[in-house]
Amino acid sequence: MWFAAGLVIGLAAGAALVLLLGHARRGQLKAHTTLAIGLAVVALVLSIVAVARSRSDTSTAPNDATRSTVAASPPAGTAFTAPATVPATSTTLLVPTPNVIGLSRDAAITLLTGQGLRPDVESEVLTNVPAGFVVSQSPLGGTEVPLGSTVVITVSSSA
Repeated sequence: MWFAAGLVIGLAAGAALVLLLGHARRGQLKAHTTLAIGLAVVALVLSIVAVARSRSDTSTAPNDATRSTVAASPPAGTAFTAPATVPATSTTLLVPTPNVIGLSRDAAITLLTGQGLRPDVESEVLTNVPAGFVVSQSPLGGTEVPLGSTVVITVSSSA
């Protein structure tokens, strides 16, 4: 658009200048002719500005090679339906299970609860181990489990 406007203004101004300069050579230059020459010069400057602007407009406009199409899924205008369930994300904190075998029942419970685990105490009658000490655990010490998991400990008892 700017290019076409600049071209028309430029051609008109150029033609006016040629005619006016022709009058000036013949000595027919009058006050209104001087004004017309000034207007023609202004028109030429405006045409140069318009052509320059048209070049800057086209240099930043995308052409067919740079245009891209974005596909919408679902298509535009489709009603949104929320899912019945939202999948849970895994934000579970894992903690290592402490090894409590050989500790007293109370010490094992204190250590497990201090790690954020829940002890489940079972008893087993053993004659070769003093009563009140942990003889086994599940899961084993060093196993990473989710915070709040249950750790089963077996404590020896007397007959």
